[in-house]
Amino acid sequence: MSRKPFSGQGFLAFDLELIFLISLALIFVSVPSTIIIIAVVFHFGHKTQFTDSDHRLGYVPGPEARGTLDLIWTCVSIIFTCVYISIHIDISNGESREFAKQIRAKYQNRGNVMRMILLCFDYMCWLMTIPVAHKVIFMVFNIFAPESIVFLATLERLSARDGVIFMRSCGQPNWTTKLAFFADMGGFELEKGEHLVSGREFFEWFERIRKQKGAEFELNVVRIEKDINDRSKQDTLVKLFTVCQASWLLIQCAVRLAEGRAVSELEVTTCAFIVCSVITYLCWLHKPYDVQGRITLRDDLFKPHSVKEPDNVTSAIMKASSTSTSVGQPYAPIPLADEETNTTSSELPTRLDNRARFTPLNRAFFDPLKSWLIACGIFSLAGILIGAIHAIPLWNTEFINTTGQWLWRSCCLIQIIVTICGSIAGCIEYRYQKVAGRIFPLTTFIAILFGFSRICIFVLVVVSFWSLPESVYTDIDWSLSAFPHFH
Repeated sequence: MSRKPFSGQGFLAFDLELIFLISLALIFVSVPSTIIIIAVVFHFGHKTQFTDSDHRLGYVPGPEARGTLDLIWTCVSIIFTCVYISIHIDISNGESREFAKQIRAKYQNRGNVMRMILLCFDYMCWLMTIPVAHKVIFMVFNIFAPESIVFLATLERLSARDGVIFMRSCGQPNWTTKLAFFADMGGFELEKGEHLVSGREFFEWFERIRKQKGAEFELNVVRIEKDINDRSKQDTLVKLFTVCQASWLLIQCAVRLAEGRAVSELEVTTCAFIVCSVITYLCWLHKPYDVQGRITLRDDLFKPHSVKEPDNVTSAIMKASSTSTSVGQPYAPIPLADEETNTTSSELPTRLDNRARFTPLNRAFFDPLKSWLIACGIFSLAGILIGAIHAIPLWNTEFINTTGQWLWRSCCLIQIIVTICGSIAGCIEYRYQKVAGRIFPLTTFIAILFGFSRICIFVLVVVSFWSLPESVYTDIDWSLSAFPHFH
């Protein structure tokens, strides 16, 4: 399904990609305003009068008992490792700086506020060219808005799926999801130094090669995958440690709730991060991790096409166009598309946005609208899960201030409502691009409201340590007598 380039005529005629990036940036703009609002709300509240049966504790030392520092260290380390191992960034390139220059030239005369936004945007684009800073930016986004990373990972996974289907239909029966991810990451380049910055550009190049030489040759998938594995960092030990630590925390929280013990706000927040990290990691399971450098597409990466008949998952296009040759056929070098050819197949996946430089909008799909709707649905699901995980076990929790409880409840509901509304707004922006600029104020409001609720939850998590139920610090009885059993 083809999609026309963005041509909205609404509010400032914003690019769809710029709307997406500014909406994410506004989440961080809401941080100082949220802190001020919480301070004012707490000022008008009153100190909570706890009942005699509800024993409250502040700082609890360790290590004889379950101490405050033990609890904080466990949860913070799990959040950090979950965020760290779940983030799989693309290969950095200079496209972000070029995009920032174009946006700055387009909107620099829109006023002082716009100039300030463009300055921050330009600085972020510069950071995106540095691999370490690139990953740190995504980690920060994952902490403040894990739903957005779930959304991104879902779109990338759907794009990789379509990439596999396309390459197998073009006579590459062994093309894998890892290779499709690598192409989408911008992992390939030509001998002349031309960087194929997206999967779509790689597909266009591959189509030109097929039109020049037919289907007699195929890429050496085994060699390419071995090269990718050599360039990527697995961090298997860190992943195993994180899985064990996160699983143990989930079991502890489940047992505590089953026994009627209290769990802290920080533990509940950590469980929400674990759930989002699991969804993200499953989407990126086959995506190369921290790849260093690109693979140059040289002649020696091609080999004569195998005589093996294609399997059932390949399309009829491959069966009609591919020509099997003998394994012993002499190897003939293939020119890497020296002459420019604009002829491409109509079956090529289509980008979400034809001018996009960044993931996920530069990814390509056979049906972009359907993939976008699926990702928006999973984004809503992630938001609902996060809101429910925070709300259900701690709906009646009390803080040192009487306004704390209704703030917690309100923020949990906002997390659910805002992600659903954000998904609807995102679908409208993509499906009806002419109203994308007009809906920008609504998108801005949703982003700020989302940032307010998320920062408010973080602040309440910190405030909760001034007065936690006594049972939070009691250890679980892991003896067999604590579980139902037959005598």
